Amino acid sequence: DTSSFYNVVIMSACSPNDTSNKVSLTVNAVPIITTAPVNQTACSGSIVSFNVIASGTGLTYHWRKGNVNLVNGGNISGATTPTLTINPSTILDAALNYNVIIAGTCAPSDTSINVSLTINSAPIITTAPVDQTACSGSSVDFNVIATGNGLTYQWRKGNVNLVNTGNISG
Repeated sequence: DTSSFYNVVIMSACSPNDTSNKVSLTVNAVPIITTAPVNQTACSGSIVSFNVIASGTGLTYHWRKGNVNLVNGGNISGATTPTLTINPSTILDAALNYNVIIAGTCAPSDTSINVSLTINSAPIITTAPVDQTACSGSSVDFNVIATGNGLTYQWRKGNVNLVNTGNISG
């Protein structure tokens, strides 16, 4: 129905007819999210971005953490754009309920699903291995305690990785 050529012709028993000027009709579209944001997992200190794609007329964006509106400043930017950026991310940014409200010229607004941000921390040795003294032929255990996400361990002798063979295990 969008057009810039609408007009009316007025007729009567007497001539001539009268024709109005041309007028236009613009149809604005309601906001619709076409690509929703997705869950993110990142290491503490890294850059995290949430993205949304929407269609509609006169779109405005407002990112939230739960029901709390986010504002630009500190490590938050893009709070009113299609891309929310958190730089650097910290454990305090972790949440299960990031979302964006998209409003437009026409109501109603569209709100995205809640998405999560999981922040993994770097490994930290909390209890280091200690020196050992042993008699030849006896067993020796080195132990370490660490915190972090998805930890794996690789023991080394100098710069050479040890492997589970012969008298080496663990």
